[in-house]
Amino acid sequence: MAYEDPDGSHPGVFWSSKATDEKIPGRLVLSGPRPRVVLSSPITPALVVKSRTQGADGSTITELGPPESQPDLTLHGEVIHGYARKVTLFECRTVRRRSQGLLGSDFEEQTLEAEWSILGSHEDENFTMETCSFRFPGVDEWTARGSYSLEFHKDRSSGKISYERPEDLTAPLAENQGTVTVKTDLRPPNWNLNGSGFSYYTRMILEKLPHVTISQLINQYIGPVIQLVTLCTSKDASPTSIEVRDSSDARWCLVHHAVVKEAHEKRRPLHPLLTLEDVGIAGVTEWISSYSQVSPIPALVSNIASSDHGRTVENKVLELAASLEGLHRRLYPQVRRMSKSQADKVRRMARDSVPEEFARIVNDALFHLYDPTYHERLVQLLDDVEEIAPGIVGDRGQWLHQVKNARNGFAHQLPNAGKGDIESLHALSQSLRWVLTFRLLRLTGMNEEIISQRIREYQPYTDFLTYAKRANPDAWPASAG
Repeated sequence: MAYEDPDGSHPGVFWSSKATDEKIPGRLVLSGPRPRVVLSSPITPALVVKSRTQGADGSTITELGPPESQPDLTLHGEVIHGYARKVTLFECRTVRRRSQGLLGSDFEEQTLEAEWSILGSHEDENFTMETCSFRFPGVDEWTARGSYSLEFHKDRSSGKISYERPEDLTAPLAENQGTVTVKTDLRPPNWNLNGSGFSYYTRMILEKLPHVTISQLINQYIGPVIQLVTLCTSKDASPTSIEVRDSSDARWCLVHHAVVKEAHEKRRPLHPLLTLEDVGIAGVTEWISSYSQVSPIPALVSNIASSDHGRTVENKVLELAASLEGLHRRLYPQVRRMSKSQADKVRRMARDSVPEEFARIVNDALFHLYDPTYHERLVQLLDDVEEIAPGIVGDRGQWLHQVKNARNGFAHQLPNAGKGDIESLHALSQSLRWVLTFRLLRLTGMNEEIISQRIREYQPYTDFLTYAKRANPDAWPASAG
């Protein structure tokens, strides 16, 4: 059983990885977004000698002051804790000091905050990971991996519930960057006043990683999966637990990091657009491999899709409209209106045709002459999306006109920007979100007939189309799709 102080902290002793013999009593606090250690005496000095000068009377005058800089520390500790005694805290910085007496000679308490920590092992500051396991809200539903069967005796006098654990799903990442596995285990049966039942426990496991840091683990592997699931479910899928193997690969260590959110037992049931069965484990690995190409656009879109109290509609329109341009640049970097040499030639002709005092202005104005226009970028993305979601933008010409006006108006703070009907603008923002979502989901490489069918069946999307025809009939006339 875990022992905790009344404030939720765990008592123990702590020391720097550079001075293993200097152990200091303290408390480990895991109740905030980042782990903290409150030490009963300082592990680093608050003041250092800045200078010493000789006074006229022969006395020595010492000037004290804070250190110029204090490097981040790696702290080890042993605590009274139910999960593990050993703890390592990485990148620790002093956030508070509390002392009695002018120079803290009687008592000084030092609080350090770590960027992250692991419970279960002592590791050095260069610790890297090859294996990781994580969960997120709704992972059991999204993966839908449980399989039950009910058998009755012929006379109905008895019955038997059977559970068959599904096989693990595994797929490799591109360029030998690791593997992704979905593993489901059966939990012990539970009994209550309403009867008994089973539940299952699914984990996403990353293995054979190329010795990654915690930042690389989150940004290149866990983050992409979380954004994919959020796009599929329209609900925040931030991880609720992360575990990594220690350096000997002998023990799972629980990670405490700001990206890990507290799990809530009572949640609304998921009604996802796409499940793991639709996307496929190969689709997950394809998405991870493609993520860096389109980041941070998926995070922006999923944040808007999953937020109950997000940005103003004007902000959403501007961010989503700008994201469309960015997405096209990333997906089609080679698309040009003309070659660079042709653009240079046209720009040179334009420079030479105006007075010398205007030549530089003309040259700068035509600097991106070979790039597609915003309109052309939107059209190409719509061609991609309307293959799987016909009618998503209603009247294409009117929709393009409204998006361009809104984007330019908000980006350049034009006088008439935002003076239209707020409901029509909201419909526009919703359509931008769906266009981006559907185009991004194609990066999984999943069967487009499946995604097209799921889109037609997805109630939030059909509700959007109904709303758009009422709120913005210019772009979605009653006769549209």
